[in-house]
Amino acid sequence: QALRAPRIAHRLGAPRQHMADPVEYAASTDLPSPDELATISKIREACRKEVDALSCRADDVVGDLRICRFLRSRHGDAAEATEWFREFLAWRLEVGMEAQRPEVVGRSPEELLAWYDERRNPYLRMCPYVGRNADGHILWFISPGRIDPEKFIQHRQVSKEEDRMMIMLVLEWTMWHLDVLSREEGRMVYCVKIADFNGLGCDGRRIPIFVPEFKGFMQDMLKGMQRHYCEHDTMFVLLNTSWTFRAVFSVMKLLLTKRQVAKIRMLGDATDKDVLAVLKRIVPQEILPAVYGGPVA
Repeated sequence: QALRAPRIAHRLGAPRQHMADPVEYAASTDLPSPDELATISKIREACRKEVDALSCRADDVVGDLRICRFLRSRHGDAAEATEWFREFLAWRLEVGMEAQRPEVVGRSPEELLAWYDERRNPYLRMCPYVGRNADGHILWFISPGRIDPEKFIQHRQVSKEEDRMMIMLVLEWTMWHLDVLSREEGRMVYCVKIADFNGLGCDGRRIPIFVPEFKGFMQDMLKGMQRHYCEHDTMFVLLNTSWTFRAVFSVMKLLLTKRQVAKIRMLGDATDKDVLAVLKRIVPQEILPAVYGGPVA
């Protein structure tokens, strides 16, 4: 069965204020410093032509916090951040994101998940919002081990381009929601993605990177996530990383930026008590799926 968002979404975990054993994240939660704000202003001005071409110049698209994510993703390199930001602005016009954005922006998490559940591909198992953890970051659950890449390619109700745009719209909502939370709470809020590789290459499913058309789809999607929606996540938690996964991880790393690789935490077997202990520091018990000892079906 596919991972169904609404079954998780009705239990949205509230962030706790204190944690005895804090989790270490790869991205800073500090708001832009005065020096960063000065650089951000220069980046925006350098891309003035592209900014002015947009019909939507909302804060989550061209505001200080959004540009800060580009700057930090490029480790403070203003020239690289400017290049990425300019490419992002041009891409928005090219794919028509301006016209499609209103379909998702402004929705509550529950409304976004209902929208997503109506459109999701059953062979690409992902839930893009299960709540917030103790540090206030948004949690995603992904089941790459249960992906059936051949069925994803062969059994289609819509085109691959429509699937790709649906995922980009989920990211568009995510960046808007992160921007809202960051402004409300006075700190940078991110996503934490939990990826479970249990079942990889089992039950007749091929390993995704060995299906060329699916691999190409994922490469294009990851490029969009890396460059157009950069620095929206602060940690990738990898569970049940079997020998099969380790054998292909060196290939998968080629699809990620160095900064994304730095965010990865490979925990291993989710039945191990030490692994579960770490996972429960990251994911609140009240929104933890049953397979990890939580209450969510």
